[in-house]
Amino acid sequence: MGVELSPLAIESLFQGLSLKPAISTVGKFQCYRADRITIFVGDFFELTEEILGTVDEVYDRAALVALPDPMRHAYTQHLIQITQKAPQLLITYEYDQR
Repeated sequence: MGVELSPLAIESLFQGLSLKPAISTVGKFQCYRADRITIFVGDFFELTEEILGTVDEVYDRAALVALPDPMRHAYTQHLIQITQKAPQLLITYEYDQR
């Protein structure tokens, strides 16, 4: 299960996997489903526990680092809330942010 802002990125993902997703509307999101993959396309901050369901763990490869510093705290707090404090693996790196 994932969340992505860009529909083009998700269309590219499914095309690269040679999968044709079923697309539906779930709340404010477009939901792409195929095989065992579910991606919600829309604003992460609009995602709720009810939409997401039970989350066993979180893998963040590039979301936190892609956000401007002032938004990172809000992102982290929202993620903790909607996943009910599920364990997280955060892939990050240090860089000169100027």
